[in-house]
Amino acid sequence: MKTRLTVLISRFNLPKSKWKTEPLSAYEAWLDGRFELFRKYTLASYANLETRPDYWILWCDDRKVNVTDRLKALLGPFPEAVCVQYSDGHRCQDMMREFLTASFAAGKLPQELSTTRLDTDDLLARDFFTRLAEFQSGPEQDALVSLPGGALYDAVAQTFHYTSYFKSPFISLVEKSTDLRRLRTVYAAPHLQLEAERVVGIRSHAPMWATCYHGGNLSNTLRWNMRLFEIGPKRKLLRRFGLRDLAKQQGSIRAKPDS
Repeated sequence: MKTRLTVLISRFNLPKSKWKTEPLSAYEAWLDGRFELFRKYTLASYANLETRPDYWILWCDDRKVNVTDRLKALLGPFPEAVCVQYSDGHRCQDMMREFLTASFAAGKLPQELSTTRLDTDDLLARDFFTRLAEFQSGPEQDALVSLPGGALYDAVAQTFHYTSYFKSPFISLVEKSTDLRRLRTVYAAPHLQLEAERVVGIRSHAPMWATCYHGGNLSNTLRWNMRLFEIGPKRKLLRRFGLRDLAKQQGSIRAKPDS
């Protein structure tokens, strides 16, 4: 029986209050942009992973527009990728309990569950889950596990700038899963507010993740304005994150926004 189950969780199009008043055409245009970012960056980096999670759960809301069929067309090469439907009042831990109950027979649950966040416009380095597997858990304690070293990726200029913080949007929660009533998952709280009995950081010499700056994400725009210094070599980093076509093309460099 597997001791630890590793699950990557991405919220694809969970409801936002703005879409209650915006026309459907605006929502569909936003979805088109989201699918393009997902295909070009997130999915490319996922395909480049040397070790993949046991499951990649994409949490979807099909009530306005059917996104699941469109996602499944992209996710065909990855049998571990699963689309799960959102419903009102459904928390991530509720969704995970239902998923585990449906996926494992009684008494066959893994002893531990490791859940990791990934936004659907961001990137993982190819050895992200290889390094995450280095963590050795204690007998009873839940743990926050972080790979704090990362980068801000400018999607237009194709440049990387160093950044690092512990409770990043790529943090993981490792918890005992034999009692599903206690299950929290990494989305139990906003990543900056997530707590656990044990806190562990895994250091690296190369960035383990990258937030994608494309001008359409306010939080990433704010992070861009707090960027530190550019890192390279650019082609090596593009390959590290699975952006091999961009590494070959080496597109033109644009002027950076004022800091």
